Amino acid sequence: MATPVAEGRILQAGRAKAYRPLPLGSRRRAVRAGIAAYRRGDFFEAHELLEPAWMGTQDLAEREALQGLIKLAAAYVHAVRGNPRGVVKNLDGAEARLRRALADGSAPDVGIDIAALVEAIDARRGALPRTAAPSDGRRSDPALAPVILAAVPPPDLVPLR
Repeated sequence: MATPVAEGRILQAGRAKAYRPLPLGSRRRAVRAGIAAYRRGDFFEAHELLEPAWMGTQDLAEREALQGLIKLAAAYVHAVRGNPRGVVKNLDGAEARLRRALADGSAPDVGIDIAALVEAIDARRGALPRTAAPSDGRRSDPALAPVILAAVPPPDLVPLR
């Protein structure tokens, strides 16, 4: 589902978002590289590699799916930093965007099983220790990173094929 674009912007979820057209082959290479970085545990790099693919398509379902993957990678950046609030916020955002990508009944082809990923995110979010975050609103101690990652391991990005 494509939407009109103007002056490097696209309307997505009621807001103008960046749009920098990227040919399909280049988007697919960016997604493969982002998924490979994610699987290596290089979550920050995964986030960075996926961003051009997200900004490069005007297909709204594909944009939602790619933003969901970006948010998922960001969740694990926060896990590595020992920030459970950041993990939860980004897992919530990832799941919401991935669900929107599935909303019309067909998943965009981004090389993974989006429905299985949504289920995995939901399960991991529920496993996050509630006591890991400080009650005064400060960021958590980075020493909590192993605890968070053990409780909420990154889900596998299950290939479609």
